[in-house]
Parts: sequence; structure tokens; C-alpha cells
Amino acid sequence: MSEIFIIRWPVDLSAIYIHGATIRYFKNRYVYYANEVLSPGQVICTWYSESDYLSTGISPSLPLLQANKTYELRLKIKSDNLLPTQIQINFIDKRQQTIKTLSTTEERMKFLVPDGTVSYTVDLLNLKHKWLLFDYLAIREIKHNENLLLEKQFKQHYDVFHIPSADSFFQNEARLIICAGPKSQTPIMINHKEHEGQIFVFMDGYAIDNLIADLRYILKKKYHFCFKFIPGVGYYTLSDEIRKKIRDELNIKVIDWRFTEND
Repeated sequence: MSEIFIIRWPVDLSAIYIHGATIRYFKNRYVYYANEVLSPGQVICTWYSESDYLSTGISPSLPLLQANKTYELRLKIKSDNLLPTQIQINFIDKRQQTIKTLSTTEERMKFLVPDGTVSYTVDLLNLKHKWLLFDYLAIREIKHNENLLLEKQFKQHYDVFHIPSADSFFQNEARLIICAGPKSQTPIMINHKEHEGQIFVFMDGYAIDNLIADLRYILKKKYHFCFKFIPGVGYYTLSDEIRKKIRDELNIKVIDWRFTEND
């Protein structure tokens, strides 16, 4: 098993440099940030692995990482004039002192968490940008140097993540995992022992017809025979009616069905 965390634009406005900024939130959950008076090196926004939830009511925006383990950070973003964007990781010890700082202008960065790290932050830095179009951050532990493919769709009421099968023999099978969501920090638990492709859906119970249309397109494009329907985190918060609608309208052969007895 391995876990990948999909991290969205910060919810807390105090984590964003808003002076002189224009911020637009789109239905596909992209975030447009523009600021013509931003100086080079200015921190545009920051994500935190720790927060004072009792005082602020805001949860940490980053997952916890383990010291002496290797991770990969991936940034999906567009910017003006094809300029690179800079991301910076700051590792912090128990005395709230910065142990180490790493930065890159590449889309991906592999890093080892230093010994003594108890928390960390991730900064998005301005170089010479006037606008950015932010998609997401992704953080995952690297195991055996596997190359993880990830396709995604972000909508207002649901997120869909597709991890294709690495085994061509199982290209016609998929596991469909329904979870509660969408979330600003989405954990995806990937089972590498399963040869089939895996489709994770994080939904809030709205826009069901649109979700079914998107799933039908994915399954028609990628798979032709069968899939397994698996409950995920928060799965039983969905009503019996919604779960039945997803099952019936996809109209694909089911080889594994794990519902409550009422179904």
C-alpha cells in the first residue's frame, strides 16, 4: 500500500499574500492568482503540516511526514510568459527552528525528510510572475522508485482520480472506490497488490448525473468488461438511493459488490 496526498489552494486567507491580489475560484477548482505589484521572492501562499485548530478552527493543510523517509512533491500550475514557478520546503524541529530548506523550479522534487523534523511548511514563491493558475500539489512517499500514473478530474461536488493498471493483462478491469469529499487535502490509498486499475471518487452527494456521465466516459474509454465496486472512507454517508443509482446507471458487469444488507 502507498498513499498520495492531493493538496488544494489554501483555505485560510491568512496563508495567502492578498495585498493587491486578484483571486478567482473556478468551478473546476482551479485558482487564478494575479498580482502586478508582487516583488520577486515574495511568498504567494504557504501550506502547513501543523495548525492551532482549537484557536482557528482550521485543519493542517499538509500531511504528516516521517523523518528519514524519501518523498516526492509535485506541483501542477501554469504561469505567465512560460516562467518557471518556485516551490520551497522548510523543515522545522521541536524548538520551531528551521533545520533545512529545499527549493526547486521543477515540476517534481524528490526529498529526504531530515532527522529531527517535527513539522514542515511548503511555500509558493514569486519569481517575476503577474499571474498564476494553480491546480494542485501532490505529496507521496517513494517506494521502490515506482512510476505512479495519475489522471484526475476536479469538479465542484466531486473529485475523480484514476490510477491505470500497470499490467496490460488487467487493462479491462478496474476497482471503483467511493469516498466522502471533495476535500482540500485528499488522501488516496493505493493498493499495489491489485493488478486492476483504481478509480477513486470523493463526492458530497450532489451532481450525481454529472458524476455518472464522467465515470461512464472513463470506463468506456479505458475498460470494456467489468469493475469492482469498493466502499472507501466515508462511503456509508451516501444514501442507499445514490449508491443504487450509481450502480444501476453505469450498467457494467459487477464482479464484487460490497453494500449494506439493505442493498
